[in-house]
Amino acid sequence: MSTKSSPHTTPPTASSAVRRRRRTGTTGRKRVSAPRPEPAPTVPETWSERLRHYLPFAAAPSVVAALAVVALCLALVLLSGSPMAYLPAAIGEMWLVSHGVPATFDGVTLGLTPMLPPVAVAALVAQRVRVATRKRVSILDLGAIAALGLGIPLTLTFIALFMVTDASAVYPLAPPHPLAAVLLPLVVHGLGMIVGIGPIVWRALARRVGAPDVVIDTARTASAIVVRLLAAAAVVFLGLLIAGGERVSTLIDAFPTLPGTGVATLIALSILYLPNAVLAMLSAMLGGSLEYAGASASLFSVDPVALPPLPLFAAVPGDAAVWAPVLMLVPAAVLAHFFATRECSVKEVLLAAAWAAVILFVLMPFGAGGAGAYGYIGAHPVATPALVLGWVAAIGVAVLLIARLRHPAAPEPEPEEEPEPEAVEASQSEKPTGGSTKWVPPTDDGGHAG
Repeated sequence: MSTKSSPHTTPPTASSAVRRRRRTGTTGRKRVSAPRPEPAPTVPETWSERLRHYLPFAAAPSVVAALAVVALCLALVLLSGSPMAYLPAAIGEMWLVSHGVPATFDGVTLGLTPMLPPVAVAALVAQRVRVATRKRVSILDLGAIAALGLGIPLTLTFIALFMVTDASAVYPLAPPHPLAAVLLPLVVHGLGMIVGIGPIVWRALARRVGAPDVVIDTARTASAIVVRLLAAAAVVFLGLLIAGGERVSTLIDAFPTLPGTGVATLIALSILYLPNAVLAMLSAMLGGSLEYAGASASLFSVDPVALPPLPLFAAVPGDAAVWAPVLMLVPAAVLAHFFATRECSVKEVLLAAAWAAVILFVLMPFGAGGAGAYGYIGAHPVATPALVLGWVAAIGVAVLLIARLRHPAAPEPEPEEEPEPEAVEASQSEKPTGGSTKWVPPTDDGGHAG
């Protein structure tokens, strides 16, 4: 057994621990480093910097729409077994139709284009513009956004128009009218930009040009009114479509034989044309009519004319029901509830009605149009905005008057009469000058009462 022992290890003393902390710079506690300040965002100052900064926001909607058009056209060409030579013409025509531009095939012009694609494009543009203008922007920044947001789709539109014009020499299609082909895509993207810019920026712009804030506020009020009316019309239309289920099968039977792809195409077309049908339904609920093939259908009468073979037309009955005019109470209730929950003046109501009419007037070219032998299909392009103007103004003013009759404004309090100067001087002379707070009346001998 060895007698050697291991070397003795002395425990660390407190002084050695202190010296070690001094050398290492630690105190035994976990060091928490202060958060580094985030670098301030770079503000574009020149035009080139602004264009580079806002290019991703402005180009995204056009790029997404173009890629969707290319993918859809490629799928259609491959599924239909058509030659790939059709692809450029199909891409160009699809880009134009997706922005509401009429298309012409074999001498037949389709002006009634689906409304859902332009609405989707405008919504995408509005979302990207809202993100781009979320922080503080200047007039030059808005100019850069507008230049990019309109210049990119305009360039793509010219390319699509060239592709269609070039293909018209070989295939049975004709290029659309150049003015419509250029203006309608600009309107779609321009509306998206208008909706995407926030109200704070719009108020700043209004003050810059000397316009009152009520113009911007009533425009937002009108947009909310139009959205509510369209939502109510969509609910009523879907209800009528479900009630006319038998007519759906009748319209489908109008086609000779439909394979699985044909049924899918009809369903897709019905979904794409659903906003068109909702707009026509709103016109009928306001007292207007749906016009088609030289005839019309309203809540009061329906002309017995063969409808286009699209399942959406199953919501149009063979004749007007006796209870159909009751549906006019739906927009009346929507408008009455809207104005009853808000405090508006007569001026604001009238301005909101005018803005609502303008919005419907802008939407009409995308929701109606010609369809070959059927002629014009859709709501009347002038009567519908006029009906919206009258309904909003009439119901808004009526609700305002009823509210004032039920809750009259309290009369303003009458101003108190100011005392005459002599009375004021007399009252001041009667006040004591000493420390006593009680006035003692004088006696006849000039002294004071005891």
